[in-house]
Amino acid sequence: MEEIMAPPSYVFPMVRDLRTANMWALNQWGQLLFPTDAAFMNVGQEVILNLFKLKETIILYIRRIVENQTMEFEIFGGFLEGDIQWIFHERPYGTLFEISATVLPPVSFSKKMKWNMNGKKSFEGFFTDMLLKVKSAVEGSLASQANPVPTY
Repeated sequence: MEEIMAPPSYVFPMVRDLRTANMWALNQWGQLLFPTDAAFMNVGQEVILNLFKLKETIILYIRRIVENQTMEFEIFGGFLEGDIQWIFHERPYGTLFEISATVLPPVSFSKKMKWNMNGKKSFEGFFTDMLLKVKSAVEGSLASQANPVPTY
């Protein structure tokens, strides 16, 4: 969870806009890869989660979007199953951005070992860092709007 000093009506569109994804979709743990022909995240799209230590991709399917409230993803490709929710809670001071995941570990012994040794930590680390990057991008964007650079 991360507290962001902006309303969900500002945070949600910035997260959904794939033109700003380069600010938050890549970190030391991995990368989210979005369709190259889309400007926004939409229901039915596939998103690839590439965790660097796993060396295997995880495919997410955008199952549901409720404007300014939630985005739900189904993990359906790769060796994992489950779902992920990005929840935007409205607060008096702004937005509480929460990521909730239910992940079923792999069935095969070798993939289960790999998940337990590297995958789970990378998965959690990726989304923790992503939350911080979204907060930084949103609050940085607001700060630049409040203090525009003078042009001469």
